[in-house]
Amino acid sequence: MDLSLVFPIYNEEDVIEDNVLKVYNYLKENKIFFEIILSDDGSTDTSLVIIKKLCKKYPQMSYVTEPQNKGKGYALTEGLRKTKGDILLCLDVDLDIDFRLIVPTLNIFKKENVDVVIGSKFLGSSEMKYPTLRFLLSSTYSSLARTFLGMKILDFQVGFKAFKREVFKEIIKQVTFFGWTWDTDVLFVADRLGYKIKEIPVRGELSYRSSSLNLFKDSFVMLGDLFRLSRKRVKK
Repeated sequence: MDLSLVFPIYNEEDVIEDNVLKVYNYLKENKIFFEIILSDDGSTDTSLVIIKKLCKKYPQMSYVTEPQNKGKGYALTEGLRKTKGDILLCLDVDLDIDFRLIVPTLNIFKKENVDVVIGSKFLGSSEMKYPTLRFLLSSTYSSLARTFLGMKILDFQVGFKAFKREVFKEIIKQVTFFGWTWDTDVLFVADRLGYKIKEIPVRGELSYRSSSLNLFKDSFVMLGDLFRLSRKRVKK
């Protein structure tokens, strides 16, 4: 089972090299056949320089880049479109979620009849250290998403999501939101298409630095997107 791992990147010069190499070494140690796609979303710092250096040194790495910032969802979509693996996995480069969940996730795909595996900080066995405000906003958003969209998913926003390749190819055809609401749109389409989604507990620590999300401004945008998403019709 081949793995394609995509990191969305926007102004992450301080953490890119160390964190990407942590994951790279982990995958090598576990003898996983993999590729890493670094998807730069119009970074204005030296992120792209670091990305190019990594890709030149490590043949398992490649990159895509946009001259302007278009949103995390756009960066993920473009990165995922370049992948070649059987399993496609999205992971935030801050590594606020423990990347050592990758191997257990691959084992789930091998042993269980699932199409999508996502991390959830709201499962009882999850071990997440979370700023109180971020936790409250995230839990409120997820509760509203369940109500608006009629879904049972506990957590829509954790930066750890994996898909079977053929499943993602069908999902992305009907995704229309490419900013922070991308995750919710992807899961909404997957649910409406009848794909089996499994939530798994996560562990890690999220700091205020661990996201370029503007808590209040982007939260209002996401709520508006959520309302529009609830009116969306998915073609089966």
